[in-house]
Amino acid sequence: MLAVIHEDRISSQNDNIIRLDLFRKLDKQKHHKRKYEFTGGILHALKYFSLQGKPLSTGNETNDILHPLKIVEITIDSFFIAQDSYYESATKYMCFHSLDADKDLKFVFYFEPVSEVYFLTTIHKQSKKNTQNDKRIARKKGWANIRPL
Repeated sequence: MLAVIHEDRISSQNDNIIRLDLFRKLDKQKHHKRKYEFTGGILHALKYFSLQGKPLSTGNETNDILHPLKIVEITIDSFFIAQDSYYESATKYMCFHSLDADKDLKFVFYFEPVSEVYFLTTIHKQSKKNTQNDKRIARKKGWANIRPL
């Protein structure tokens, strides 16, 4: 587990805590008695990525990244400084990171109200068109650009 804390420099209070677990639980894959997949956390997110064409986790997608630690760095940066972010519900926070000219990374976090800690639910690549659609829906529902900080 990795915990990152944002501290307000004026009040010295912890505004937000993001907790990055390796995974939340293991689930049996449907139609495979002896195969499991990760739910939640970094290992779940890595199933959407590859390194030199080889999957980084239980997925089979070919979305090459330079290094697996880059996902952790981008997750932290996106959570704290993303320009486009919103709450879909009281416990579901989303933000986006531009990956290249055609693709964005979409981050989904779960906010646990008792502990006031955010947990990474998933990260996945999506087209800029899908990101624009997500943002349009968020604006329409009044969710757009609401920051946890």
